[in-house]
Formats: sequence, C-alpha cells, structure tokens
Amino acid sequence: MPVYRKGKKRVEAEKKIIRSARPVGSGDTRFFTAKQEWSTVNSSLKDIEKHFGFPLSKAIKSISKKRKNPVIVDWGCGKGRAISDIAKKFRNTKCYGFSDNSYFEWNKAKNVSFIHATAHDFSRYFKDGSIDLIYSRLGLDYLASSFGSRDSANDYIREMVRKLRVGGMIVCSSSVGYDLIGSHPKGIIVKEENFTINVINDMYTIIVRTK
Repeated sequence: MPVYRKGKKRVEAEKKIIRSARPVGSGDTRFFTAKQEWSTVNSSLKDIEKHFGFPLSKAIKSISKKRKNPVIVDWGCGKGRAISDIAKKFRNTKCYGFSDNSYFEWNKAKNVSFIHATAHDFSRYFKDGSIDLIYSRLGLDYLASSFGSRDSANDYIREMVRKLRVGGMIVCSSSVGYDLIGSHPKGIIVKEENFTINVINDMYTIIVRTK
C-alpha cells in the first residue's frame, strides 16, 4: 500500500527544477505555489540534533529495528540536506522532504522524495497511519501565521497525528507543544484522545500517537 495520496500535478514550467527528484507517486511530481520560506533552509542532520538536543539518529535507528522500511518526513525540509543525510545513513528508510519552496539541490538528492506544496495540502499526500516519524526544526513554528490563528494551527497538528502509525512521533519545537496544551511544567506528559504531548525542554516537544 503506498504512503502517498493523490495530489495535483505540477505546472509544466517547474519541470526542470525538480525533474530528477523522485516524486511521491507513480510518476507525477506534485507542485503547489509556495507562500513562504522557512528561516533555515540548509541544516544538516548534525545541525538538527544540535538544535533540538534530540537524538534523531538514535530514534530512527530504533524505529528501523522494529520496521522494515520506516517512513521519515522532514516537514519544512528546505534544501533537503538533513533528510538526505538520513537517507544515506539509514538506507532502509523511505524519506520524504516537504516544503512550500522547491530548490535545485533536490535534484542531487538520492533516495529522497520531495513534495513541493503548501502546509494546507500536507494531508493529501500521506494516508492515515502511514508515517513513522515527522520532524520539523522550525517549520511548524510558522503555522499560526500561515493559518491565521493558533487554534487552526493546533487543529493542523492534530490532523498530522492521524498520518502517524500508532507509536509514530512528531518531533518539533517546544513552542508548538506549549501552543497545543498551554503552559505547563516541562517533562509532564499530557494525554489527549489519541496522542500524548511531552514538552521535554525549551528546545523540543515529542508528540506520540497512541491509538
């Protein structure tokens, strides 16, 4: 069963820029008009781990032992450096970079599928229960400005949880966690209907789908 869902075809003018990037689908590269650019576009896997203080490599290694081909998504991937590092390091993973801007560097990436779309259209590309791990260094911090309100941004995060497999996780900044559940002591696990939220420290939050 494929991970992706049906999306819109890209316009012909964009063919050259992402021709050699591997599309998420049976042959059509997907395209949506970009609306904003993330603050950091060229972070390596090492940069991501340093910024979060979260052992992303260790988490993926653990997932890889449990699943044959785990699905990893970099939400707000920029030039795709970090997700390319993951694809190189963990060859059994299925790696996807998601961004509302496209970059020439995507053409050079191996074993990574890039999705050029707005945040609003993320859910059309992934089936419910199909993703093992989504990480976002800074991208999800911009949801409120993209959607117009914190409530809408929080609803979007809840929709993202549906795309996770049971036990799958979203790793994002601490501010996203605080917005979801309000201010509370760090390290306290807050349970919602089908997921838990744990603001680990001032740097990152882990959201885990429970059912």
